[in-house]
Amino acid sequence: MNKDGFRRFRRAYIEIPKKNGKSTLCAAIANYFLLADGEPGAEVYCAGTDRQQANIVFKEASSMIRKSGLIGMVNIIDSTKTMNYNDNSYHALAADADSSEGKNIHALIFDELHAQKNRKFWDALYYGGEARKQPMSIAITTAGYDRESICWEEREIARQVLEGIGDIAQPTIFGYIAGADLEDDWTDIATWKKANPSFGIIIKKENIEEAIATAKMSPAKINQLKRYRLNIWTHGENRAVEPEDWAACKEDFSESDLIGRECYGGLDLAAKCDLAAFVLSFTPIKKDEPVKQLAFSWCPREGIIDRTYKDGVNYELWTEQGHIEATPGKTIDFDYIERAIGAIYQKFDLRLVGYDRWGSWEVVPRLEKNYGIKFLPFGQGFGSMAGPTSDWLRFIQQKKIAHNGNPVFAWNVDNLVLNENPGGDLKPDKEASKEKIDIAVASIMSLGICLKECDLDNENATKMILAGV
Repeated sequence: MNKDGFRRFRRAYIEIPKKNGKSTLCAAIANYFLLADGEPGAEVYCAGTDRQQANIVFKEASSMIRKSGLIGMVNIIDSTKTMNYNDNSYHALAADADSSEGKNIHALIFDELHAQKNRKFWDALYYGGEARKQPMSIAITTAGYDRESICWEEREIARQVLEGIGDIAQPTIFGYIAGADLEDDWTDIATWKKANPSFGIIIKKENIEEAIATAKMSPAKINQLKRYRLNIWTHGENRAVEPEDWAACKEDFSESDLIGRECYGGLDLAAKCDLAAFVLSFTPIKKDEPVKQLAFSWCPREGIIDRTYKDGVNYELWTEQGHIEATPGKTIDFDYIERAIGAIYQKFDLRLVGYDRWGSWEVVPRLEKNYGIKFLPFGQGFGSMAGPTSDWLRFIQQKKIAHNGNPVFAWNVDNLVLNENPGGDLKPDKEASKEKIDIAVASIMSLGICLKECDLDNENATKMILAGV
């Protein structure tokens, strides 16, 4: 309390991983403000981004009342998700409700703020308590991924308060953030203890070990595990690869370093106005050496500036730096690409190329005839892509794949979103990926062909079915 007898804290941000009793905590806090805070006519709101989320906390809060000696004092109305105690009231409120305006809020508990898409709902509720003597707004959430969101903004305020940074009005703001750091080993039980306040109570060691084992078998799930179970803010909701993991695979090598080395290719020829991609995977020549990958890409010269504004990346600079080759005209010049791939074939010991048949019907036959390059159709369905995708993700996690820092390659990998079928198989999802992923797809095909032909690491490659599924 302050010297005036009113509450010191008026705003709180609490961030903890899933399965730590967050909804139960919200319910207990809501019941306290309804029953025991001494505020006449208190209006208590527990908000969520949708009705289902808001109702979870109501169910917990009303269950607590029903199981206690207070049931005779509180009127619980399940149909409207409200509770009344004397002149005080509790309301479950969702962002998709008709109105959040005109409320005289004594206490606001906002569950899973990271899921709130815009700040309008939060602001309407947060400022709804200004007429109260000691209003309280509490955001309780798991880590998110959107660094432009209201949740990230509230988190940054709390972090600055906790670290004593800036001119934040610290006495009125409470912050609590539990989570692992980026450099922590996510497979270490000590990291889990650090991140989970309910470790050993709600979070059981055997459940953690099972989650770790599952993620090791399916590296694409590591991103979700880090966010939901270790409370690490990721860079995308369904992003396949974290930027820091891809950056960790960078090595300094040039094209000239790989001349004469056996390699295998992946070819993804895009639509005529899009990005075309060709990736080579070079087999290791010494123990513990990663598979080195080189990426080549092409786009039409005309419209590069428009494409720069549309995609938000600097095609013009990348072209000047030699990371993308610009083909003449407004559309992809497949004759140009044919000559370019022919030159690559003559430069390197290229044994076999897997290719997506869509868009390749014209170029591939000519490359086979004119240069003698061997091609193998590579289906884009789960049957063909699941094994190589899993291998590719695993190789990145284990640093068994290496790139030379090509920024266009990194951009495509950063954009990659995966599609998962009911059986848990994964493959690239071009529809869900907001930006270009052609180089990433070519990289997966290239590695898949390399592993299958060379038997370097056949954990999944032997399961691959190159049957156009």
